[in-house]
Amino acid sequence: MWLDTGAPGMVLVVVRGPDTSVQGYGETTRGNGQKPDGRSLLRIGSVSKVFTTELLAGMAAEGQLRLTDLLQQYAVAGVGVPRFGDRPITLLDLAAHSAGLPREIGEVPPDTIPFT
Repeated sequence: MWLDTGAPGMVLVVVRGPDTSVQGYGETTRGNGQKPDGRSLLRIGSVSKVFTTELLAGMAAEGQLRLTDLLQQYAVAGVGVPRFGDRPITLLDLAAHSAGLPREIGEVPPDTIPFT
């Protein structure tokens, strides 16, 4: 399936308990011969939303956080989080894709494969 995407490389990460395995395949940019690794910059697209929301729901179910928590609570110190209209963004806004955030964050490297 990966070969059919046209992507020059991929990173596969498996986490089980305290153990982590990171494997890179292909190359970071077509023709450069550099294999991707755990420090490679990736565009993972919409599938990340599913995984992130699953983790968020699990953490809420275990009482580690509340979906009504403000995103600002989890931001790095000194980093401001934008508001959605007249109110702060919550974790539920992120999970439901209703935070009003832009699709892209900052400049996208020119050699990345666009979403299709």
